[in-house]
Amino acid sequence: MTQISKHYPTHTPITDSELIIGDKALYWSVIGLSVIVYFILLLLWIGLYKKQANHEQFYQVSAAKFVLMNTLTLGMFSAYWFYRNFKHIQFTYEQDISPVWRAIFFIFFIHSLWTQVQKNSIRKIASDRLLVYSIAMGLTCLLINISSEFDIGVFFVFTDLAIAIVLLPLLNAVNQLEQQGSVKQGITSNSTFNGFHIGVASAYLFMTVFTVTEFFNLTPQNKVVEGKKLWHHDINMMVNKGIVQPKEPIKLFYSDALVWFKADGNGFTEQRVFSYWVLEGVFYSEVAEYQNIANIKVEWGEDDENSVITITRTDNSEFYLYVSSLDGKDKEFESKLRALWQVNNKLPS
Repeated sequence: MTQISKHYPTHTPITDSELIIGDKALYWSVIGLSVIVYFILLLLWIGLYKKQANHEQFYQVSAAKFVLMNTLTLGMFSAYWFYRNFKHIQFTYEQDISPVWRAIFFIFFIHSLWTQVQKNSIRKIASDRLLVYSIAMGLTCLLINISSEFDIGVFFVFTDLAIAIVLLPLLNAVNQLEQQGSVKQGITSNSTFNGFHIGVASAYLFMTVFTVTEFFNLTPQNKVVEGKKLWHHDINMMVNKGIVQPKEPIKLFYSDALVWFKADGNGFTEQRVFSYWVLEGVFYSEVAEYQNIANIKVEWGEDDENSVITITRTDNSEFYLYVSSLDGKDKEFESKLRALWQVNNKLPS
């Protein structure tokens, strides 16, 4: 799709901190790199444990550490936890299994581990009530995921949180086992945090924090959002720049920036349509009231490309709006924008 540069006369200098503008290629590169780092760290973690040569115990750990570490490491801790337990089963019962592969695809071996734990329990494991609570909480996390329309970052964080919660009954079952062995580790010793735990969590800390801030609209999402979801300080910035008037509700908005809303924005209100961005330390903006617009045309984006909406004024000057095509929100954006233009100019729909 042809890229169209933005050229506008209205500008005011801003600080260097406002220069960070997003790029979809960078976004997906971060996702791909995170997946690669995930497997490298998981194999490194497993390799470090193998050197300890201690497989006599099931891996008992507190629920708090399990949920926290699983969320911070994007599910890696669950995989490692399954590896430790299946390694114990392989070592103790000489079973012909691969703990590494079962760790990587642990979601398919939950029942297998549960069955083995039940065989090793000398009493009935009281997990029924916890099972109900954990499934309910896990489903709640998944519902939040669905309501977010599967934004990739939110998907990872909330899915891993949901998996950790759903696994709590199995974790509880393992923790209730009365173990014997030459080295008694126990829940207390396994629940402490060492340098490697902190290092692994830190590797994903940026992505986790970035996802959370994006979920709460503290940083731009990669899709069109309702103006009412914007924070007051971002709206105040637009008011101060003369883009919208005070107490003028923004209908729909999209920012192509990576970190700061003030670096890029496209949107419209009941009275006007606007676009602003930062280029080489200079803030540019274009605003047009509907009665001053002669035509609106659109070039739809393909796949995950931005759609480009061209606004032509009555004096033949033009400017462009860049709108994400994710989830078809660009079509909603264009349709509502066009409807307001037609109503304000009494044009046939």
